[in-house]
Amino acid sequence: MDCVLCHPQKENVVWKNKELRVIQVDDPLFPGYFRVIWNKHIAEMSDLTDDERQLLEKVLLTVEKVVREQMQPDKINWAQFGNMVPHLGWLPQTGAELHSLLARDACHRNHQH
Repeated sequence: MDCVLCHPQKENVVWKNKELRVIQVDDPLFPGYFRVIWNKHIAEMSDLTDDERQLLEKVLLTVEKVVREQMQPDKINWAQFGNMVPHLGWLPQTGAELHSLLARDACHRNHQH
């Protein structure tokens, strides 16, 4: 399997260790868009060991604190993905970003019918 998360073409990695990495996504519509990506193919959080979950939580909360401090959003919304490839990944979103994603999704669904 040629996994786009195992072999990314271009990433802005802001932090990494052997288990996971944090990337900043270059998307002008979503300026606070970071992803926390587990490096191994693991589809669900319950597949992690207790120590791995603790590490993940520490990194997630650190990213959230930095985004809140630097961007001062009204709210941080976390989304957990892994639908397309078996990697755990999370992204924080400000309220405006979530609204844009929901609007984009509704528009996409309306055009499919």
